[in-house]
Amino acid sequence: MRSLSLYRAILTLVALLTLIETAVAQGGQTTSDPVHTNEAKIAVTVWATADTPSEQRLSQDFAVAGFRGTTLLRDWQGRIADTIRLHLPLSESRIAADRDQAADALWLAELLASNDADQAALEELRDLFQNFQRWSDALVEGNRNGESGRYYMSPTGLNDDPVFQKTAGCARFLAPMFAAGRVAEDRSCQ
Repeated sequence: MRSLSLYRAILTLVALLTLIETAVAQGGQTTSDPVHTNEAKIAVTVWATADTPSEQRLSQDFAVAGFRGTTLLRDWQGRIADTIRLHLPLSESRIAADRDQAADALWLAELLASNDADQAALEELRDLFQNFQRWSDALVEGNRNGESGRYYMSPTGLNDDPVFQKTAGCARFLAPMFAAGRVAEDRSCQ
């Protein structure tokens, strides 16, 4: 029981750090301090507040599992994107390992979903997983057929890929949503 509490504390810390990383990367969520121009302040809601309607509140265990799943999906996509950007060959075994880890995290989130808010967030997480998998499968198939040159030959190949952009946007939305413990919807996840 004690190790479960420690595990939750660590995941909460990871969630907070990811939120800060996301806020800094998006730029719009930082505000300059007028007195100290070299400093920035970031406001982060770590968990749903008591005034959050219960139909929007995620259960804590589910939110942790959903956050973990989103993180693994982002890692999976990021590894593929980095491989392409570095002009390295895709590793089907690495892609399969990343997919399997994300599938396990999704399965755990499915087991822990316990209320309507969890179910709504789970649907977004499932959609993200399925979109990642379709995108990844298409890349692997294109790699086998020698049709992945558009990614390797163009410096904007990933930027021009609407599926890549949509899934990346959805993952950027879901991570803070799970960390805040409050279900929300975003067009990039539909």
